[in-house]
Amino acid sequence: MTLSLNSKRFEIEQGFEVSVRVPGVHVEPLLDAFYQIDALKYGDYDRVSFVSAYELQRFRSLPGGRTAASENVLDVPCEVLSFFIGNEDQVAVVVQNIYEHHPYEEPAVLIQPTYRPCTVEG
Repeated sequence: MTLSLNSKRFEIEQGFEVSVRVPGVHVEPLLDAFYQIDALKYGDYDRVSFVSAYELQRFRSLPGGRTAASENVLDVPCEVLSFFIGNEDQVAVVVQNIYEHHPYEEPAVLIQPTYRPCTVEG
């Protein structure tokens, strides 16, 4: 799919939105790990990410995993951390980084192709 928007004010960039659910106390350490591998640039800015205020993650651990099976559904407060990655090859590096630094054995990660407008200087 191609998105054609013509403007003197902005240019359209194609890439991927990566989002991950993470307990709030782990947001900053996870971001620090990302900054080591990607600047998370957005136009004239870097270290650009978005963190939701609050979300409830619900799950039940199944038998056979590294975590003991749970009989009931667990509710864990978390935040959604999302950011843009412009290079498809870099997405794999970022997801590997999530798995290395996320506190869960099975991080909830979503990757979506997307477009974003970036301001043209001048």
